[in-house]
Amino acid sequence: MIWDEFTCLEIAKVDKKTPVVLVMAANEQHGPHLPFATDRLIGEHFVISLNKSIPDKVLVLPHIAVGCSEHHIGFLGSLTRSHNTFINQVKDIVSSILKHGFTNTILLNNHGENQDVWQVLVEKLGSTYKNLNIVLATRWKFGGNDLTALNEIGPMNTVHAGEFEESLIMLIAPELVRMDKLEKGKFVNVYK
Repeated sequence: MIWDEFTCLEIAKVDKKTPVVLVMAANEQHGPHLPFATDRLIGEHFVISLNKSIPDKVLVLPHIAVGCSEHHIGFLGSLTRSHNTFINQVKDIVSSILKHGFTNTILLNNHGENQDVWQVLVEKLGSTYKNLNIVLATRWKFGGNDLTALNEIGPMNTVHAGEFEESLIMLIAPELVRMDKLEKGKFVNVYK
């Protein structure tokens, strides 16, 4: 179930125990070959696939597309939020869904630096909302060792702008991969 597709009368009929999923992504550089929206596209693909496989079992919120990416701001086009702004945005969204009676929330992180603020976020949410059941999950931890074993180039390619993200974007939106910017067998370290 997709939150944005409901009307107020329809969402009133949804079981309030249904887990509500919030994808938290980023809009930042992913090397010369992948779009800024890489993290958002991957997160959306995951929850849309989840929704298709277990319809009527999860309720997917509008995604947070811009996360904490201060370390990428030196790359032209990257966007960022401060830690406080990000925490407050998540807290406000969770507060909204609680006011509508939903108490089970899954925060799906799809960007490494967003998890830097998770402990503060959990403390704020836990101390404010006693009736909240919350799960924090990170996409790349779902199959860590299995993902590493699939990579041809090495373990670093399961992370930012590597073989894993490239493969997912080639599946999700192949027209957005700049194939002419790839070098076979080479890991491009964008942090140099």
